[in-house]
Amino acid sequence: MNSLNKCVTVKRHDEIQYNFGNTQCKLSIVGCEDSNIYVDSCVETLLVSSCINCIIFVAAVSKVCTIEKCENSTLCVAANLLRIGNCVDTLVHSYTPNSTPIVYGDTRNLRMAPHNAHYAAMLEHIKRANIKFDPTESDWFTEQVNNFKRPNILGKGDRSERGDSSESSAKGSGSFSILATVDFSKMVMP
Repeated sequence: MNSLNKCVTVKRHDEIQYNFGNTQCKLSIVGCEDSNIYVDSCVETLLVSSCINCIIFVAAVSKVCTIEKCENSTLCVAANLLRIGNCVDTLVHSYTPNSTPIVYGDTRNLRMAPHNAHYAAMLEHIKRANIKFDPTESDWFTEQVNNFKRPNILGKGDRSERGDSSESSAKGSGSFSILATVDFSKMVMP
């Protein structure tokens, strides 16, 4: 497996294979350092592992997106299921309407934020990945777009707790916080 170091990589939707309108691509981004990676397509599964000082954007993930062992990285993804484990100093911008993100392992200084990218084919990619997006159902949409604020924190001994940014800081768990509004900015696509 090749690692990317100090580069910018862009994969467009026409470079990813599709099968009967559904994605069949299982994408792994592993061992990258000082890289910017943009995947303008939906994929079936995504694994981002052991990336350091990276910016990674993936349009949509129809099944599971796993982010693990990353350090000082920024990720932006829309997914049906998002898992984050053993990450340090990482910022995750997400849209996960079907479930709240799952945070596990030795995750420290994780910052969660809403999805921050917009581009011409965004709705097409979200629909192709079967990720629900319906802003006309305003109550549902408002509740689901804010899933990033309340990840499920899995701790040792199989105990699970529902995260909340105010609870997290009060407990001093340090596992996650919500990105401050003044620090939020839109992702610029190449």
